[in-house]
Amino acid sequence: MSTQKLAQKAVLTIGLAIILLVLMGFVSRKVDLGKINGYFVSVSPASIWGSAVGPGKCRLTFHQANGEPRVVDLVQGIDVKPILVIPAINGRTFFCLYDSDTDVQILRIDPTKPSRPVHSSAWSPLNAVSLSTCLVEESNFDDRQQVLGYIAAMSSGAFRQQVVPRFDLGFVRFGLALETKTNLFNRIKSHG
Repeated sequence: MSTQKLAQKAVLTIGLAIILLVLMGFVSRKVDLGKINGYFVSVSPASIWGSAVGPGKCRLTFHQANGEPRVVDLVQGIDVKPILVIPAINGRTFFCLYDSDTDVQILRIDPTKPSRPVHSSAWSPLNAVSLSTCLVEESNFDDRQQVLGYIAAMSSGAFRQQVVPRFDLGFVRFGLALETKTNLFNRIKSHG
């Protein structure tokens, strides 16, 4: 085979690989967290391009076998995104840890109650919510303590399974190591 034909094949292969990677940037996979507090919980993060061009949308879904799914859509971008969804000890609510670039916000989600209009200040963590079919509220001191206790008790393996991937190319997810259990715990604790 001539050198020119080899060069053409190499250019074609590289071009197809680039096109494939670009197209894979539009893929987003649902992450099933299993049954928690009586709900099947799933997280559908924004695609890479949705986050980069964004703001994208990350959908949290809470579904009981006998009811309508409850949905919370959160803004997701390069520097803002949900990190983790964990159960509250009351058996009916959840906490969503949200990276708002400079700190970690905690949202309390109650799928048993209907949503209500959000009247928040410019700096409220509720500004991350773009749509909700259930009640989403700001966390309080007790919620923060509960979250810290939950994270401290988690194994590193359980943490890696539950953390929302930063980037998803359809066949591989990466960016999980950007948020470690210890780092997240310290960020929440220092926020107060």
